[in-house]
Amino acid sequence: MKTIMKSLMMALILAVGVACDGSSSFGPDIPNDAEVGVVLNSIDRTLTVFEVDRPDNMFTIGIGFDGSPVTFAVRGSTVVVAMGLLPEVVIVDLDGRFVERRAELSENSGASGVAFIDDDTVLVGNPGLDSVSPVNVRTGDVSAQILVGLFPEFIVSDGQRAYVINAELGDDFVPVRLGTVSVIDVQSLQVIETIELSGENPGGAALAPDGRLFVVNRGRFGDRDGSLSVVSTATLEETEHHLGFDEFPSRVAFSPGGQVLVLSTEYGIAVWDPEAREFIRDPFNPVTPGGNRSSAGVAFDSNGTPYALELECSEPADVFRLSEDLVLQRTIQVGTCPFDIAFTTLEE
Repeated sequence: MKTIMKSLMMALILAVGVACDGSSSFGPDIPNDAEVGVVLNSIDRTLTVFEVDRPDNMFTIGIGFDGSPVTFAVRGSTVVVAMGLLPEVVIVDLDGRFVERRAELSENSGASGVAFIDDDTVLVGNPGLDSVSPVNVRTGDVSAQILVGLFPEFIVSDGQRAYVINAELGDDFVPVRLGTVSVIDVQSLQVIETIELSGENPGGAALAPDGRLFVVNRGRFGDRDGSLSVVSTATLEETEHHLGFDEFPSRVAFSPGGQVLVLSTEYGIAVWDPEAREFIRDPFNPVTPGGNRSSAGVAFDSNGTPYALELECSEPADVFRLSEDLVLQRTIQVGTCPFDIAFTTLEE
C-alpha cells in the first residue's frame, strides 16, 4: 500500500517497542468540564490527555497493537483515530478512558484523514481505494464509500460541506497529477465539485475564519517545491497559489491573530501573513521551538495559547507550549512520535 508520510514510515520501520493495548489507561483523575489537550502518539499508538490548567496532570489511553495513525478527529469527549495502514478507525471515550468501539473499513482501504460532519458521523479517507467512508461513531456502522480523487489524505468540514484533500499519488508514491479537493455535501453525501490545485501532493488544510480554505502542498521529496493554495469556498475554485514553502510542508493552522502557521517535518514552522501575502517567518528563518527543526502538529487552546509537537520518533517526545509570539514557555512530555494535537472539554 501507499505510505501516508515518508518520515513516519521510516520511524515505524526503525522504531523498537511495544504498543499499548486498546484497553489500557493509566494516570490521575482530571475533573469533568476541564479543558484538555489530546495528543496522538503514532509509534506508541496511544493518546496522551493533559489538563490545560495543570499540564502535569495527564493520563494515557492505548488504542491498539496495530496500525500507523497520524491523524484524528475530536468532538466533545469522543476521539476518532484513523489507523493509517490498518483499515480501521478507533473510537475513544475520553470520559471513560477506554476504546468504545472499532469500525472496520474495506480491505486494503487504509484509513487516513478523518473529520466530523455532525455529532454522530465522521468521514474517513480510504487512500488505498480513492474514496471516503461515512462512519457512525455511536454504532460503528460504515456506510457506502464515496469516490473522490487519488489518495485522499486529509479532510476538513464546516458542517455544511466536507473538503477532501487528494494527494493524487501513484503506486510509487510520486504525484501523477496536481492535487485536488473533492467537495462533499454533508446532507446528500455526494461530491458536488472537484477543485484543481496548482501544487502537487497536498497534505493538510485548514479553514480560515472568513471561510477560505488554505491547503499546503508538499511537492516532491527533495525538490523543495512546497507551496500554499487558497481556495474560495464560495466559488469552489483556487484563488491564490504561493511558492517558497521549501521542503515538504505537511500541515497548516490558523492562529487567533490571523496568521497562517505552516509546519514542516524538515524545517519547523513558517509563519505567513494571508492578507499581505508574504512571510513573517520564512522556511529559512522558521520558528523552532526548543531548537527543534521538525514539527508535525500545532493547535491552540481556548485562550489562544499555541502548542506545537516535537517530531521525535525514537523516544518520548515533548509538546511545546508557546507564547503568543511563538516563544517557548514550557515543555510537556508525551509519547513517542506525536503527530496530531487538539483541544476539547471533558463532559460532565
